[in-house]
Amino acid sequence: MISSRGAEATNRTSLEIPLLIISYDIFHALNLVMKKCIATFPKKYINIITEISSTFSYSGVKTAELQEIMEKKGTKPLKILRYVPTRWTSFFECLERILLVKEHLISYFKTDIISSVETQSTTAPRFIANMEDKTTKSADKIHKSEYFLPRNTLMLELLKYLLLKLQDAVKFFEKDNLEICAVISRVKSTIVLIGEYLFNLHSDANSANIEPYEKLIPIITSGQNSKLYTASLKTLVQFKEYFLSVNPYFKKQLDIVEPTSIDPYRDDFFLSAFEFMKVAFETLTKKLPRPESTFMKAEAIGYIPGQGNIWSIGNIWAR
Repeated sequence: MISSRGAEATNRTSLEIPLLIISYDIFHALNLVMKKCIATFPKKYINIITEISSTFSYSGVKTAELQEIMEKKGTKPLKILRYVPTRWTSFFECLERILLVKEHLISYFKTDIISSVETQSTTAPRFIANMEDKTTKSADKIHKSEYFLPRNTLMLELLKYLLLKLQDAVKFFEKDNLEICAVISRVKSTIVLIGEYLFNLHSDANSANIEPYEKLIPIITSGQNSKLYTASLKTLVQFKEYFLSVNPYFKKQLDIVEPTSIDPYRDDFFLSAFEFMKVAFETLTKKLPRPESTFMKAEAIGYIPGQGNIWSIGNIWAR
């Protein structure tokens, strides 16, 4: 059963249905994980998304102008999706749409800046100086003329890539009538998907036959403040090597954007990804059912031969 954390309701239900397994709402938990992970990413890149969303979400005129640019270039006119903090998946959807139409947004903002300059009563150089002034007032603000500079675009692509690791699981748990074995399998695979970036799950030949999730169980149960967790966690250099080995696209793009390997931007890139993954793993292992819980053992105890389903409550069917 998917339930809230309300002890009164869950205790009463457990008494009435002894075979019932109660778990916190996994769909809700995953969205809380995403929210916490987004908060780790450098704010100036998050602001690009929220500012573009605000620009078009509340202006039909600006949306029409952007769509006109798309039509002139022979592209199907699309809207910038609104980011709504209370609608859990809207940030990822907004980010995805912005990256999809970024070339049209570049054209739009160029036109918008030229128009703004022409309407100034002062000279253009003074306007530009004022514009630069505003951009340096806050390290978290990027002017619209710089939204899609190569470095900024690559950071937005990185954020999309990281969020997609969780978004796929969110979409899975949105479904109704999920079988409990499928749910348990997806919980495990989601944790492994993040854990393999942070811990060496495939390097030990002696444990080649052990499932990756089983290797993570001692780390999960010991907690992130334990010596085992600290000793098992990859260094930033190891994380960087693994990340590039499984993401040749980002390796290629980093070489284009910043050819030198000694560069603060590269450090920000990998540190942002590393912190995101660490928070994702730590929050997932807190919010999702733990390895020792009855829920995660349900695939072994939840089926009686000849009796089929024991229960079917909420949006999980246990077999």
